[in-house]
Amino acid sequence: MKYLLLIFSVCLSSTAQIFLKYASLAQIRTNEWFMHIGLSVASYGLAFVVYSFVLRSWPINVASPVTTIALTVIVFSFGVLFLHEQANWKQLLGIGFGLLSILFLLSR
Repeated sequence: MKYLLLIFSVCLSSTAQIFLKYASLAQIRTNEWFMHIGLSVASYGLAFVVYSFVLRSWPINVASPVTTIALTVIVFSFGVLFLHEQANWKQLLGIGFGLLSILFLLSR
């Protein structure tokens, strides 16, 4: 159950950042912009609550870096795969090290 909470927290935070990116692409103060901003705020709010439950099950010195790195990997991958943003070999190497660090942090 604690792994599911951790994953759910990361997914919510990632979703919030992705909605924020879409809001940045929309004209300010349009329905589309308000929708994406609202969904981003709601996702961040729910992520905040879920993360408080994550901290009940995980030490903060594991939960914080794992969620931060996993969030970075997901948002980076989404940007490259779906928004056609460019990635270079240094960024990909960094993402690889990030994934490796998650494995190290979770293997106790």
